[in-house]
Amino acid sequence: MPTPDQPNPINGEDAERIKLIDRVLTPRRGMDKTLLDNAAETLDPNYRDEFSPPAMKKYRSHKVVEAFKIGFIREPRNVGEPFVLESRQPGCEASAQDVSVIVDREFMNKHEPKAGGYYVRYPDLYESWSPAESFETGYSELDADGDTKQQQWDFIDEVARMCHLVNREYSRAFGDKGIPNWDNATEEQRHSTRFGVAMVLDHPYVTPRELHESWLATYQKNGWRHGEVTDREAKTHKDLLPFDELPPEVRMKDVLFRAVVLINAGIDIPEEVEEVAVNMNEQTPAA
Repeated sequence: MPTPDQPNPINGEDAERIKLIDRVLTPRRGMDKTLLDNAAETLDPNYRDEFSPPAMKKYRSHKVVEAFKIGFIREPRNVGEPFVLESRQPGCEASAQDVSVIVDREFMNKHEPKAGGYYVRYPDLYESWSPAESFETGYSELDADGDTKQQQWDFIDEVARMCHLVNREYSRAFGDKGIPNWDNATEEQRHSTRFGVAMVLDHPYVTPRELHESWLATYQKNGWRHGEVTDREAKTHKDLLPFDELPPEVRMKDVLFRAVVLINAGIDIPEEVEEVAVNMNEQTPAA
């Protein structure tokens, strides 16, 4: 195996064959091609082979911009007046969510903006225009805290999957094998789990009791009732009882649920959570 200070033994013919194989196999691998480029350099930045030219570095933008999609462009009626870019679509009534900016003829001549594209303002106040496809491919909408809504959704969904798995395996340990895996769960189950995750993220000090009571109220509102066995067709669930009437091992599910969310969110679990867990095991369900 060649080292950084030794010549690469692969000759030109072999190199071309390797390149051809790589081009054929890469689409089948289902991988991002950037994960396959310059792999040896990842292990040793000083390594160079004889058939790969020096590669330019790759950059990813972390820039946050202000922007809106242009609905129409209001042209000036008189010479010297500015142009107005508006988010409102032609013929639509004005609303409080409408955005508009005034630009001069120099901007119009330089960028040639068109309705359907995006007006973009950078942090240094530089103004530009971008076609819709280019902008929407490169940027995602930010929420008030600066995290993309899609990233937030993905995080909630990922943690919900983990909570569901922990609950499923915990329940199986106590003989309940009726909980399906996440992909086979109903949308009602998945939505309930995601909502529980969001509740803990929004209110880290929510108690296991409050988590259960919220779940109980939601299921009852959707037509579920308590039954000796869980039957999704009949909409009966054996855990649809007030928190204090549940066996200790069932109450522990909400303790575990909350802990999984907090750990994944990087939030320290308060001492009282541990105390609640201990106290639950010491309690007996109400008669």
